[in-house]
Amino acid sequence: MFGKREPHVLDNPAWAALTGPHAHLAERHGLAARYPADVSPFAALATRPTHAPGRTWPNSSARASPPPSPEP
Repeated sequence: MFGKREPHVLDNPAWAALTGPHAHLAERHGLAARYPADVSPFAALATRPTHAPGRTWPNSSARASPPPSPEP
C-alpha cells in the first residue's frame, strides 16, 4: 500500500514543463534546466538526481546565474 511510486507530474512541475511541452524554451545543462531570463524566472532540477550523483548541484549553479551582459 505504501510502497515506492513513480513521481507524478505535479511533484516537480517546473521540471515536467521544461522537459515536456516547454522543452523548446529550456536551457539545459545535465540535470538542471531553466527558462531563458526574458521568459520566466523558473528553474528546476531533475526529480531523481541520484541517477548522476555529484552532477545536479554544479549544473544548477551554472544555470542559476544570469547570462552575461553584452559589452557596451
